[in-house]
Amino acid sequence: MRDWPGLLGQVFTALRPGGMVEITDVGVLLSPMGIVGGEYGAFLKAGFEALGRTVVGAQEIPDLLTAEGFVGVAERRGRIPVGSWPVQPQLKELGRMWRECVLAGLEGGAMAALTRGLGWSREEVEVLVGNLRREVVERGGNRVSRVVSYTASKPAG
Repeated sequence: MRDWPGLLGQVFTALRPGGMVEITDVGVLLSPMGIVGGEYGAFLKAGFEALGRTVVGAQEIPDLLTAEGFVGVAERRGRIPVGSWPVQPQLKELGRMWRECVLAGLEGGAMAALTRGLGWSREEVEVLVGNLRREVVERGGNRVSRVVSYTASKPAG
């Protein structure tokens, strides 16, 4: 996202008094993070910044909401398992599905940032992504993606 304040300003204008907005951030980086995952995150951040896209951390969203005039900012945090390690059947299935989503999105999420932003070749990106996929699958036990959701309201009247 290039312009969080601009987007939130549009949302604020579009809402009726008392209307609510919710912003949910599903962390791309896994916890615990492996070596390749840490490199991937650092390269991605540098690539997006080189393209003029500031990487806004979830912890910055409440201040952005307040700055645009929203009130009653509330936060909810959670985790999504990555892989089939949970014991509960529903979480096991969710973890399997989420791992596939993570693996499927790694290359697409990195290609533009690393090729256009950092000047990498397609092959270099594919090698990094392949190494990260291997790390996620081979060392995937008890990994989670962190999720944080914020809600806020436009003041009534």
